[in-house]
Amino acid sequence: KQWYQRRVRGIKEVIDRSGSNIEISRYDARFPSTDDRVVSIEGERDELQAASRLILENMRDVETTQEGGGSSSRRERETYRRRCCKILVSDSAMAMIIGKGGENVRDIKKEYGVQINTSRRSETPRELDERIVTIEGDDRDVDRCLDELVCQICTDDRSHMKFFVDYAE
Repeated sequence: KQWYQRRVRGIKEVIDRSGSNIEISRYDARFPSTDDRVVSIEGERDELQAASRLILENMRDVETTQEGGGSSSRRERETYRRRCCKILVSDSAMAMIIGKGGENVRDIKKEYGVQINTSRRSETPRELDERIVTIEGDDRDVDRCLDELVCQICTDDRSHMKFFVDYAE
């Protein structure tokens, strides 16, 4: 219960500091075909960027304080989770991120020193117009890359998504 109260206070602080609107999926609700809960952020570009950075900081802090115990496979998962950020984007935003022949995503990887993996259209249910982009690297590089992707997505009118977290299958 104490962990949950800290998490709620953390989200309220993110909302207050960023000016964004945030909604989190229920504890037992996951994005289809994954083990990932969804945090939906709504706002202007600078609000989305600020909220994203604050959420990542909170997640990294919580995971750091929970380190120490557990199996080696759990520690490996936690290390991986701390090094990556997953975002949901619309299909049109995915096309923009990848670029013609993968040129844009290659340039982004090179500029920010990160790994970027994108889900295939076939990996999400047909009725969803969303795909997953995973950014992996050092904290600073992931944060800078995420800021750039948010900026690109916000400048494309076709890339807007619904403010949504309920993915009941």
